[in-house]
Amino acid sequence: MPKSSSDIVANSCDFIMTEEAFPNSEQLLRQAFAAEDPVPQLLQLLKENPTFLAARDLTTGYICAIHDNPHRAYSIASSFAKLCNSPDAPLIESQPLRSLVDDELMEGYFQLRDHHSNPKESDIYEPENTFLLESLVAGVSVKHGWNSSNASYVCLQDGLNAPAGPAMYKSQVLVVGACIQLLLSGSIFVGEIAGSYRKTPEEIAGKLKNHKAKGTVVNSRAIQVLELAIAHAEQGLKPENDREDVWPCLFPGKC
Repeated sequence: MPKSSSDIVANSCDFIMTEEAFPNSEQLLRQAFAAEDPVPQLLQLLKENPTFLAARDLTTGYICAIHDNPHRAYSIASSFAKLCNSPDAPLIESQPLRSLVDDELMEGYFQLRDHHSNPKESDIYEPENTFLLESLVAGVSVKHGWNSSNASYVCLQDGLNAPAGPAMYKSQVLVVGACIQLLLSGSIFVGEIAGSYRKTPEEIAGKLKNHKAKGTVVNSRAIQVLELAIAHAEQGLKPENDREDVWPCLFPGKC
């Protein structure tokens, strides 16, 4: 496929396209994803434009919709999965939409841009933090059936093994990013799919408890989310105990 999402999505999640898939694609996709039920509008756009570029722009639109309104992340991801699994979704140049989007996410966005390359950004704990938003996109997408990537496992590992203690601002962001993924789709980290990154729930709980004991996480809402992640791990990170409300727990009212 042309250009991956990592080449298209800016930190502000503005559309940056060398070539639009169809006229006004940015505006039309944003409008569709903002709807209570985006599926009918998105299906119509794809049927009118069954191209690789449209699948690329669709994936970018999905990511941007979550960045624009993270409180709706679970609903947006659910609608996106419904769309890509729909029997009414057109083939894109003889290929299923689902597989094209999966490839686009894996090759582009799920690489979770190297958070070590911009320490200043990673240090700032706020709802606009790109790393936290990317953790949200990755966690909620995996929960809805998209393939996980090595980057997700590495980011969890970075959070668990981050230097512990107060005033470790970058560590706080890394730990919270790990908690976001654990609460949304924690079972992938303890299953065979994780391969060499596989961990036990007990190991994850122990490392999170260490961060709590040493005061790595200082924001009061983030501490609550850390405690929820610890409880989730202690209960075995079972899929039925995953949560939909992680972002509102972290940033209530920050839409």
